[in-house]
Amino acid sequence: MVFLPTKLWQHIFSFSCTDGGYTGASLSLASKAFRAHSAAYRLQTVRLSSLDSIEKFLYCKSFPFSHSVGLHVRHLTLSLGRDCNLTWTYDPFGVNTYSLVYDAWSTRFFDVMCRLFDVLHDELETMVILKQTDTPLPHLDFSFQFSRLRSLTLVHNGSLFVRADVPGYLRSCISYDRGYGDVCALDDGPGCEEDSTFPVLESLHVIDCTWDEASVSAWAASAPSLTELYLPGATEEVVWAAQDAWSNP
Repeated sequence: MVFLPTKLWQHIFSFSCTDGGYTGASLSLASKAFRAHSAAYRLQTVRLSSLDSIEKFLYCKSFPFSHSVGLHVRHLTLSLGRDCNLTWTYDPFGVNTYSLVYDAWSTRFFDVMCRLFDVLHDELETMVILKQTDTPLPHLDFSFQFSRLRSLTLVHNGSLFVRADVPGYLRSCISYDRGYGDVCALDDGPGCEEDSTFPVLESLHVIDCTWDEASVSAWAASAPSLTELYLPGATEEVVWAAQDAWSNP
């Protein structure tokens, strides 16, 4: 290791620690020098598959060592299929058990995800969020920006971050109640990059897209710097609306 400059080792660690932490953990066991030089890149790519794993990750991220070394997460993948697969028992007497189960789950989901993004919103450069079921994800009502995020992959309409039923510039005045609320018009029009959720986002991929034209308006206000948009499954009207939304200044 002494025959190569430190800068080169940093590049090696940066490109090798891209598998969710396994390579970083292995490098830390090789030698004290490897452990010291690879520490900052150990968690740059993270994959989490449940709310429990997210809570464990947040516990680890809260240690002072994480802040002193600078364990920044640059690439995040959330595979939420298992946690979004809700089960309930049919009640023939009219009690909506699914609603009770969903309310309890969405409350926990909201809390865990807001805590996660409160920690990572200034660190992330790429993010992928996948789910395998039709369970709707609750909207996260937050005020922070993903100031570094340049690539985002989502499923369906992306309502986790952007309300798909109203334009983006109305989001701040909606009274949220598990994704629903009354809309009050603002005097100002769509926001600029300073108050958008994804000010530098360049690439957006919406898998199995269920957007409508209102979704296009909301996302155009939330991601004004977008240059690459992938909408498999979108209607022709949505494609044309997206071209108009991001081609106009």
